[in-house]
Amino acid sequence: MKSAILGVAKRIGLFNLGLRAFRGHLRILCYHGIWTGDPPHYGDCLYMSAARFRQRLNLLETLGCDILPLDEALTRLRDGTLPDFPVVLTIDDAWHGTYSEMLPALEEHGFPATIYVTTYYSEKGQPVRNVLIGYMVSRTKSLSDALARLSPLMSDPSSVPDSLGSLSERLSDQADTLPSDELRREFLARIAAAVGLDFNRIDAGRCFHLMGETELSDAVQRGFDVQLHTHRHQMYDFEPDRLVADLEINRAQISKLASVPAETLNHFCYPSGVYNQSIFKALESVGVASATTTDFGLNGPGSNPYALARVLDCESMSDLELEAKLCGFWSLMNRLRGSA
Repeated sequence: MKSAILGVAKRIGLFNLGLRAFRGHLRILCYHGIWTGDPPHYGDCLYMSAARFRQRLNLLETLGCDILPLDEALTRLRDGTLPDFPVVLTIDDAWHGTYSEMLPALEEHGFPATIYVTTYYSEKGQPVRNVLIGYMVSRTKSLSDALARLSPLMSDPSSVPDSLGSLSERLSDQADTLPSDELRREFLARIAAAVGLDFNRIDAGRCFHLMGETELSDAVQRGFDVQLHTHRHQMYDFEPDRLVADLEINRAQISKLASVPAETLNHFCYPSGVYNQSIFKALESVGVASATTTDFGLNGPGSNPYALARVLDCESMSDLELEAKLCGFWSLMNRLRGSA
């Protein structure tokens, strides 16, 4: 039904109407990683297939989007000099699949992109535990199956999680309490064995790893922008001092790992899109010029640079739906619904 409605809207010219209505607005596309693990696909909006990502880049080219670097686009948004259909490509977290799959595809099209880097796992060279645990738990048949397999590994099996998500969180919290990387890896391997997966194979495939020093510095050499995303991928309950301290570590680590001057690291992405205006001044105090959210929207003149909206792309989204969101038709419909 959605596709049929969007198809009709495009045929009768409403997509073009959206383009005219939102001329001078900046579209910021949001991506995460590429799924390079075994089928079936995992993580609809966290991981995209390499084929779908290439399909999206072809769509942007077909639509005639003006793909701009983030810093230039924000300057032109402020100055009112944006082209008619401006788009910025942003990629969160710096997953290894971003390096192995996304960057070559972007180079083929000549598209710039900004990679927001969270540095703890980049520095450690270890898989991102909570995401990997979520994946391993998802490979069970049901909650009852997961509990039967994994309860023996839980520190408190008497308290029964009520969903796969809460079970994943419980196991992730337990892994975080372990005193060494070696013990944490052993715990991950035990979870993998319990659900019938090969931890060493998963680890070697690097689907759950972030880009390390070699990949980050190479990405910069190839012309890609790297920017701030916190060191530990959290906002510390919006406590300004803790957030500022983490951002300073994040900036120093990116500068070291990617071999870029620290003063060029002045754009930020909120981890998981979580933000509050109470920390805007703290961001400004450490030289952050912009911050992107996961709120949907197009950014018009006068948009708050610390609450920039984006268009989150997902594996399950059709080309037609993405076009509707980029051209402005989706935003027009949201306006009409809000005024109804």
